[in-house]
Amino acid sequence: MPWVGCEGSIVGRSKSFHARLALLILLALLIAATPVIASVRADTVTGTINLSNGPLAMAFDPSNGDLYVTFPSSNMVSVIQTSTNTIVANISTPASPNGIVLDQNNGELYVSSFDSNKVEVIQTSTNTAVTNVTIAGESPDIAYDPSNGYLYATGWNASEISVIDGSNNSVLSPVKGVQAGTYGVAYNPVNGEIYTANYGYDTVAVIQPSTNTVVANISVAGDPAGVAVDTSNGQVFVTNSISDNVSIIQASTNTVVANVTVGQEPSGMLFDPNDGDVYVANTDSQGISVIQGSTDKLVQTISTVEFTWRLALNSQTGVIYASCGQTANQIYEVMPGEATSSTTTTTTSSTTTTTTSSPSSSHTALSMSYLIVVGTAGSAILIVLFVPGRRTRPLSKTPSGSNPGRIYCNFGFN
Repeated sequence: MPWVGCEGSIVGRSKSFHARLALLILLALLIAATPVIASVRADTVTGTINLSNGPLAMAFDPSNGDLYVTFPSSNMVSVIQTSTNTIVANISTPASPNGIVLDQNNGELYVSSFDSNKVEVIQTSTNTAVTNVTIAGESPDIAYDPSNGYLYATGWNASEISVIDGSNNSVLSPVKGVQAGTYGVAYNPVNGEIYTANYGYDTVAVIQPSTNTVVANISVAGDPAGVAVDTSNGQVFVTNSISDNVSIIQASTNTVVANVTVGQEPSGMLFDPNDGDVYVANTDSQGISVIQGSTDKLVQTISTVEFTWRLALNSQTGVIYASCGQTANQIYEVMPGEATSSTTTTTTSSTTTTTTSSPSSSHTALSMSYLIVVGTAGSAILIVLFVPGRRTRPLSKTPSGSNPGRIYCNFGFN
């Protein structure tokens, strides 16, 4: 939008240059007190579930409202009734259960093991183990592909991804072409591909399920661990545990388009389709990082009393569960809140923020920028750009026909 003269803001031409400058500075100070609409996160910890023995991975079953939690140190999966936050069953598993995923087609849970080559299969209607499946090696994580009903188990000490047919729990031909050390894994419903993080080689392998082949290897930062997918646009988010950031992969090109700094040693991740944000569990710092999906920016860190490991979503209530299992042995309940409109008054000495309950996403804010033509020095024109809520800075480019003592405005909507 072009710069236009703000009528009524023209300093009289009969004034001396210094008088005009004084008036312009005064006007800039008045403009500096203009309210600015900003977005404020409101995600809060609403409760904790006290447990023991170090909870790790979680999966929520919308058919019964139960939360299933793996306990690697005690070799079991606990069933938590979320309406009362109490344990209603404990199910024995192979050594060190690590990953867990629900197959909603058959109502069965699949639990991968970090210390054995077994995947435990649990029937959620009875909360009992019905069988275990032998795979190539130890598996930190497992993902479900609803398009074909297959389960994909990563291989920590095997150079392949194991594939299980959920219809009969048989082992199919594995995915070759990956290196040992694959950790997190996720299904991308937008392009139908599987993404798995190769912890030891700083890459993300892309698997085409129709052929069970690796179609791309994407370089990321140090020691990638967790994987999450934005189901609205197919972007893939990968935690890099050594570099303390999250790589964002554009699935249409399989290239990294951004890296977002988060907490220390990020691991588990979750995409929340309700607000479009990505939640990151930081295993070496106290907090959950929140990345806004629409901007790919860090917008909040939710404080916790201990390190967080994995995340799960209650699709019925919208609550996000975060496991904290080092010493606290708790699961945090986080209620995502809509960003609220915040009126920030900026002055030369202080900033005051008042948060209201109206969501900023439902409002269109008018923004205004001001060009203040302070004066001339020979043939040069001294221009100052002022945007409410931002630092005043000089401009190298000026509107054509700029005159000293005049103010130009630029209006826009955001």
